[in-house]
Amino acid sequence: MRRVLAGLLLCAIVGAVGVSGAFVYFAFHLPKFDSLHDYQPLVSTRVIAADGTTVAEYYRERRTVVAFNDIPDVMVKAMISAEDKTFFEHGGVSFLGMLRAAVVDVVRGKKAQGASTITQQIVRTLLLTNEKRISRKMKEILLAYRIEKSLSKEDILWLYLNQIDFGQSRYGIEEASRFYFGVHARDLTLAQASVLAGLPQSPERLSPRRHPEAAKRRQAYVLGRMAKNGYITAAQAATEIARPLQLSTLPDEPTGAAYIEDVRRTVVAKYGAELVETGGLTIEIAMVPSLQRAAEHALQEGLRAVDKRQGWRGAHPLPDAKHPAKLELEHIYAGTVTRVTDNMAEVRLALASGEMPFSTLTWARPFNPASATAHPKTARDVLHVNDNVFARVIKLSPLTLALEQEPRVQGAFVAIDVKTRDVVALVGAYDSTVSAFNRATQAHRQPGSAFKAILYTAAIDSGKYTPVSRVDDSPELVRDADTGQTWKPQNFEKDEFDGPMSLRRALAESKNTVAVKLLQDLGLARVRLMATALGMTSDIPSNTTAALGTGEVVPLELTNAYATLAAQGVQAAPVLIRRVIARDGQVLEDHTVSPTDPSPAVRPAVAFVATDLLRSVIDDPAGTAHRLAELGRPAAGKTGTAAEHRDAWFVGFTPSLCAGSWVGFDDHQMLGTYETGGHAAGPIWLAFMKAATAGKPVEDFAVPPGVVQLKVNFKSGLLAADGDTNARLESFVAGTEPTQMAGPSETAPPDDFFR
Repeated sequence: MRRVLAGLLLCAIVGAVGVSGAFVYFAFHLPKFDSLHDYQPLVSTRVIAADGTTVAEYYRERRTVVAFNDIPDVMVKAMISAEDKTFFEHGGVSFLGMLRAAVVDVVRGKKAQGASTITQQIVRTLLLTNEKRISRKMKEILLAYRIEKSLSKEDILWLYLNQIDFGQSRYGIEEASRFYFGVHARDLTLAQASVLAGLPQSPERLSPRRHPEAAKRRQAYVLGRMAKNGYITAAQAATEIARPLQLSTLPDEPTGAAYIEDVRRTVVAKYGAELVETGGLTIEIAMVPSLQRAAEHALQEGLRAVDKRQGWRGAHPLPDAKHPAKLELEHIYAGTVTRVTDNMAEVRLALASGEMPFSTLTWARPFNPASATAHPKTARDVLHVNDNVFARVIKLSPLTLALEQEPRVQGAFVAIDVKTRDVVALVGAYDSTVSAFNRATQAHRQPGSAFKAILYTAAIDSGKYTPVSRVDDSPELVRDADTGQTWKPQNFEKDEFDGPMSLRRALAESKNTVAVKLLQDLGLARVRLMATALGMTSDIPSNTTAALGTGEVVPLELTNAYATLAAQGVQAAPVLIRRVIARDGQVLEDHTVSPTDPSPAVRPAVAFVATDLLRSVIDDPAGTAHRLAELGRPAAGKTGTAAEHRDAWFVGFTPSLCAGSWVGFDDHQMLGTYETGGHAAGPIWLAFMKAATAGKPVEDFAVPPGVVQLKVNFKSGLLAADGDTNARLESFVAGTEPTQMAGPSETAPPDDFFR
């Protein structure tokens, strides 16, 4: 027995020495944490829109650090009751609690009870890992004691409540408060605080959004502990336990998903993912949420209209059903057909059944271009019982629906503030939350006749052409200087040619023959220089087809080139990111300061005359975008339809706002014989511009120095005499205006020289 006792004593001494030695060893190899200045949590980066609202966050841990004064006392008491009732008594470690937990674990045969104090949890989340090793536990104990000596209890609670995981990527009490209840931490109630205090034990298993019953049971436990600790009365606990959970409504899908993702790619490429996701940057972007929403709506509705003209593809196998709280006018929902007659179909939505009149189905001809006239004659020709469909609510009482389908055709839209070059709206797909490809900044497509704005600006800049210059719309074989091959430019009307006409009319009606002749006369080098001056960076083909926009451009790039014309020739890069501010307030980049004396890349007079020419595309009754005159204010722009109708464009501007829309299929299939820039892309531009300019004063384009405005005779392009019935006010770059008067024979009623 003496030998056994001696052996046990020796083992105890060796064990004690070993443990002491281990503690001494670890004491010299522990992370430093001597003050709150050592606290550098992972903080999410906030993206702030032009109206001051937060539109996105980039994060690894979604966290917003708040001061201890912004954390209500009820939250502190709830957390202490839930996680560490002896917090104010212990020195960092509760050995009694550890012993009790060990006994419970042995009795139950599994890990059943935690024993870590709040201080130990801080150590584990901030300075150590969650590995299950004795060495880690020893380090945890040492660090817990060290932190208790260095920091006050208030400081430790502040660290804990800002650091801890509350589930669903929300870290810290501020993010948790906003996510679950839609309030700031400082405004938390007893009911809300008791729910949040229960989450750190198992954030996912106890999530009130995913597991409300488990969250409610845990809340009851926390309230009971608070009552037992004397923080609240038993009656208060009973009252809150009896109440159901009341969570905030989850926010809608973020505005500007493509815009926000493009910004993220840019800042990650510049600063690295580590800083962007954990460094607490503030990124101020140029997006205006109201205009962004208008752009998204305009593009979606425009693409739906184009897609319907492609035909009906039949019922959806499994529509992406959404379960709204209520039905709203003009919103689209998934449903199932329950009954069909000749005159209507009955469709069951998630909340109610409605009637879909045959009048809303007449567009649904078969998806086959050859059957363009084979429209349905009854509702039975389109729908059948058990078909899954998308339906638009067009009337709430009685519930009346219209047939819809998810478009296959895609599009992009860009809107730029002319004066600042802020990209106020940018849409890269029909649904940017589904498609990661941002067509506004990544798609390279042929602009077609939308390139003619650059070509005609070069013509005005050359001094050889004015708006009244006579050009010839006639067929002509063109020989390519590089390949030696010949080709014959055709207009949209194929074999129709109108002969001599003014340069203004040629642009308004988008005459291809004239464009090719202009390029031949000006030379490709001059046109390329003009493209560069306007801000274009894409390559231009080395042949005469370049006049017809056969090179490929990016929608943002082309829209910004038009913005240079709108800005009277001042070129600037489009701005998505206005400022990037570091966590400590240092400004890392600032694009809000414009040059005090910007030098025009294109002479203001040239830009103005080119703009005036582009106004005829809209104002002239024969202009390819005349339907856009419905905007009811001065605007200029150009349609574009690429070869074989694979791309449709409209880019246009008012004095303050420039916008461009593109429509096409990702696989470059044809849109359809009549899907031109004016027909497919123009309505998108118009819908956006109506929303963007609503309630704003009408502006006209300011006439810069170097522009001469004179009344000229339509027929001859010469100066108009008093009483000339063919007179029109025309703009010229000074020095290119006519000096001769029109003769008597040219004052007769106007012909088709200018419409």
